[in-house]
Amino acid sequence: VLIVLAFERYSAGRSGQAGAILATAAAIKLTPAAFLLIFLYDRDLRAAAAFVLTFAAFALLSILLVGWDAHIVFLERVRQFDGHIIATAHNQSLSVIWAQISDWSAVSDALQLETPMLTLENPAFLGAAMKLVFLGSVLALFRQTRLLDHNARLAVRVLGVGIMLAL
Repeated sequence: VLIVLAFERYSAGRSGQAGAILATAAAIKLTPAAFLLIFLYDRDLRAAAAFVLTFAAFALLSILLVGWDAHIVFLERVRQFDGHIIATAHNQSLSVIWAQISDWSAVSDALQLETPMLTLENPAFLGAAMKLVFLGSVLALFRQTRLLDHNARLAVRVLGVGIMLAL
């Protein structure tokens, strides 16, 4: 809902509000921060600055309310999961497809629900490759949509980034 509201405000010419709302969504779950690429590609510094300032304010508020130690524990947990692929019957991301190709016997148990969730070691190159595939896909989408009128371009870009995030 916040992402939709952010881009409704953006299409209405309210870049600052759009950036602040998108930062609020990213403060709840970091994934919406990827939509910042739309502001950056459009060279909308007001939206990007509002995003950065709002996100920084939420981060500071969180540290003041909970303390730095809780954040260190959280970041350590994120780091532990970052190097892994989580395979389930419902996760059809490109990294799980890679895991299926490279270690089918282990992954097939998770995909058939014999093992509800399987955590596999993520090869170092795969994480970097997935980020490059995402970024390349987003840039290709932005380039292909540059001739559309503003509202159509924005709608296709928001939808496209959202779909590519799931991969």
